[in-house]
Amino acid sequence: MTGKPSTDECLKVLGLARDATPDDYRRAYKDLVEVWHPDRLSQNERLQLLATDHLKEINEAYAYLMEHWKCSRLSVTLSLDSARPRVLCVDDDGLVLKGLKRQLSPRFEVTTAAGAQAGLDVLLGDEEVAVVLSDLVMPGIDGIAFLRQAMIVSPRTTRILLTGYMEAVSMAVVLDQHFLFKILDKTCGDDLLFDTVQQGVDTWRARNEHAASGH
Repeated sequence: MTGKPSTDECLKVLGLARDATPDDYRRAYKDLVEVWHPDRLSQNERLQLLATDHLKEINEAYAYLMEHWKCSRLSVTLSLDSARPRVLCVDDDGLVLKGLKRQLSPRFEVTTAAGAQAGLDVLLGDEEVAVVLSDLVMPGIDGIAFLRQAMIVSPRTTRILLTGYMEAVSMAVVLDQHFLFKILDKTCGDDLLFDTVQQGVDTWRARNEHAASGH
């Protein structure tokens, strides 16, 4: 797609009719990503390039449709000042997830996901996620790839990388402020964790207010 997309164009990319629901968007998106993922075509460079371009179009169409739908329900479903904001913690280590939930639950509504795919399933759901905290080193999809995908499927959610391997984070990732809000060491204390997540929530609220105002 070139220029600002339209709803009809985006529905066409996902192969959907005008009466499609957000659940239809999610199902179509997941199916198309599986079919068109460039890694499936690694033996054919030409087809891999074509798949990469088409996947970008699929991502843009899905993001537009979901953003349009979420903006239309902001005033009804969100209480930006009083609701307990939802924080999603993603890690393949169950003990780490339990610890994060115990630390953050006094102030936030905490959802946990054991790995990147489970995290994406949460972000693709109906519940608004204010902040996502992701581990770096996970089997399959690592934290950086996961958070880049999270930026597509839930663009207003604030993204934080939480890692015990700071030296493994490339300088390009460190400097990419559009992609990540913060990078935290897993050994950071409770106060820094709380403060950073709260800053992420404040950023999410500002984005929602901006979207609700129509700007």
